Amino acid sequence: MISEAIRTQVHDQLPPALRVRGVEHDIVLVGEGLRLRPFRRGDSGDVAVVRRISADPAAWQWSSSLRQVDSDGAAEAWINGRLDAPDRYEWIVEAADTHEVLGRIGCHQHSDEGDVEVGYWTLPSARGRGVARAATRLVARFGHEQLGRARIALVHVVANGASCRVALAASFRLEGTRRASMDHGDGVLWDAHVHARLRDDSWDPLPAPLAPALPIEVPGDGIVLRPWVQSDAPAILSVRVDPDLARWNPLKAKNPEDVRRWIEDRGSWTDFVSWAVQDTTSGLLVGSVSWHDLDATQSSAQAGYWVVPAARGRGIGGRALRAATGFAFEVLGVERLQLFHAVDNPASCGVARSAGFALEGTTRSSYRYGDGDLHDEHLHARLASDGTAGP
Repeated sequence: MISEAIRTQVHDQLPPALRVRGVEHDIVLVGEGLRLRPFRRGDSGDVAVVRRISADPAAWQWSSSLRQVDSDGAAEAWINGRLDAPDRYEWIVEAADTHEVLGRIGCHQHSDEGDVEVGYWTLPSARGRGVARAATRLVARFGHEQLGRARIALVHVVANGASCRVALAASFRLEGTRRASMDHGDGVLWDAHVHARLRDDSWDPLPAPLAPALPIEVPGDGIVLRPWVQSDAPAILSVRVDPDLARWNPLKAKNPEDVRRWIEDRGSWTDFVSWAVQDTTSGLLVGSVSWHDLDATQSSAQAGYWVVPAARGRGIGGRALRAATGFAFEVLGVERLQLFHAVDNPASCGVARSAGFALEGTTRSSYRYGDGDLHDEHLHARLASDGTAGP
């Protein structure tokens, strides 16, 4: 149930003109600890809010319109464009008690009788507080009860896992994937998740999977974490005979057919995510990093990684783990990340420490490695609340 009844402070019921056009309005929505108030034309404070949102790299990545907002004048034009647009409503999201600005949200109507689609952004300082979920629920109620729409939609690129969690928490069911359907101004046609809720749907949150359905590329420091491809097979067959890898991270792939299946398995993210680590200068495969044992109930995951012999000693393992850690916290939304390595493997200890994983203790004779022996292990972990990783 929504915790507070939604209400408009100016209009109990929308006049007919506002039912068909989202022109400049004075509708305020209050509920769930939030106050949604309209943008104000020519207001310097609202211009500053849009500048703050557009300065956020994630907003810039997932909202093509914000890529053009690089000045106060551009921010004001962005606001005016939304106030002037037909069939669109926009609000600033504030805390109901303090009026602290938390983000923005809007909805637009595809036609007089079609879907209302919700779009939003939360300021980085307000994330992790349920703001986007609560604001989305308020706007969904507005669409159902005051615009009279039976269906409210929310669409996001598959790579934006945070938006997927917001949609499901706001009771927007995942209906499917539209392939190569969203252009965010970066020249890439992204696959998109389509969520929707109907008027009679329950308001109970829907369970969210930790891993997206499709592999996602993640940039790093001089490296990129990319999906595995079948052309990686020769490199994998070559590296699997390295003595260190055979001892600490033995690969089960022993022949070309094994490798083909090994790569294929890593193309469908379900209970684990895995990347090939590629050097951005040479284009060569230099390692692997993954999250396994994904646990939505415990909000945790466990790391695995290795670096090819020719690339060791260059900090690649730490850089790859830092990039994967950012993805795990921001996209998977986990609270705790951990990793184990043999005490006799000091190089792995250095990788863990360089990525901000604190040593929590030693487990005795806890894992049988590729040499057939049970080894004592170090347990390292990092929490979402620990702050920025690495030096």
